[in-house]
Amino acid sequence: MCKDSEVPLYREETGWRNGLEERLYLEELMQRQPCVFGRATTCWRGHVNEDTQLVIKDSWEYEERPEEGVLLKEATEAGVQNISRYYHHETVCVGAAIDGVRNNARKGLQDASGRNPFQQRQSAISESTTSSVTSGHESLLNAGILHRDISIGNVLLNEAEDDAFLIDLDLAIKINREKASGAPSKTGTKVFMAIGVLYGEHHSFMHDLESFFWVLFLVCVHWNGPERPSETKAEYENWNYKNTVELADIKAGKVIHTYRFNEELDSKVTSYCEALIPCIQQLHEVVFPDGKRWLTEDRRLYSRMKSVLENAIEALEV
Repeated sequence: MCKDSEVPLYREETGWRNGLEERLYLEELMQRQPCVFGRATTCWRGHVNEDTQLVIKDSWEYEERPEEGVLLKEATEAGVQNISRYYHHETVCVGAAIDGVRNNARKGLQDASGRNPFQQRQSAISESTTSSVTSGHESLLNAGILHRDISIGNVLLNEAEDDAFLIDLDLAIKINREKASGAPSKTGTKVFMAIGVLYGEHHSFMHDLESFFWVLFLVCVHWNGPERPSETKAEYENWNYKNTVELADIKAGKVIHTYRFNEELDSKVTSYCEALIPCIQQLHEVVFPDGKRWLTEDRRLYSRMKSVLENAIEALEV
């Protein structure tokens, strides 16, 4: 293992795609996930030629889970919108055999790059980010794939910062699968998980839509704008250390009473994000009608959430 400072900023790799040898140029380390237990995901920015810019992802994977590359390929072939596009994936091998040490490591290439919303350079706050990825999630669902890990780290802005897309299908599943995915029953990034998932309910698209609500809420209580440090608030940072049932109880307590939730928005949302408070309040009304969780699936929640977000975009543009 080497430190980020020891990783070469530019190097060449040779691989095979569609039976043809192809040279890949790695330009920049985008992300390395530090961990003792986990997938140790590392992402590079690179290219094959001037017209083909790529993101290269190296990670460990459990063999019993669906391959992310296969799911991403299916999504790309189905024309799914606002999802990172598939280019190539493969299992790491030494010679003709799978590496006995890294037998669960796979390399994936995606024909898309972008930046985390916290890293955006423009000063405008864009609900189009959430609206775009909500549309992407619905498009993915229409292709028979459920994402199951909606989080701030899996939402990227494009380089022009006028659109957004979802990444990372590591925990995604085929909806009509005949056996379990191998992922834990409580799946996702904990602080963004829906209340029902934290309680151990079967994961549905309704839970992912609730996660979009928590993403926007947590962005607004931390983000101070481009090129300014985000605020650290102990109350929400502690969510990382709660067990899932405790966190579910905390979240349920926040949304059950509308007036208390509105008071929290007024006191906790950063001054930079104050303009988004009406949007979050309206999302609260559709995601938690009368302060209650949805217990049945309703595809109309997609259109209701997008309507709120699109109206908020228009209001900010006036």
